[in-house]
Amino acid sequence: MFPRLIRARCLRAGSAPYSFPSLFSGWPDVATAAARVRPDGTTSLALNDFFDFSVYVDAAPADIRHWYIQRFLSLRDTAFQDPRSYFARYAQLTEAEARHQAARLWDSINGPNLALNIRPTRGRATAVLRKDSNHQVKWVRIRKV
Repeated sequence: MFPRLIRARCLRAGSAPYSFPSLFSGWPDVATAAARVRPDGTTSLALNDFFDFSVYVDAAPADIRHWYIQRFLSLRDTAFQDPRSYFARYAQLTEAEARHQAARLWDSINGPNLALNIRPTRGRATAVLRKDSNHQVKWVRIRKV
């Protein structure tokens, strides 16, 4: 039922039916989109293709990396303290160890995800908000729809 709910609520008016991959067992496997299937079997679809208005919050990659590390350090002193948390293993790290771990996680997982999967969707966004290093919005671009 949950995949049907997502499919019904996410599709734009007039678009072809589309099923998407699921990470949960028991759900149907990937069915290709009715349109825009590449020769390698993937589609050119992005999540924001399923919404009539999308916002992309942009910033310099160095700023995003810095924010990630600062957030990791903050969580080390708060949410990571919960022994039931997946991240509890990071709670006892020294600040230097935590900075190193956060940088390693950014450089090996989150940074590449930003570059390969998230940043390419920027041009599809209806609105782009550019933030500077102190999180203030420097400019906004609205694309004509």
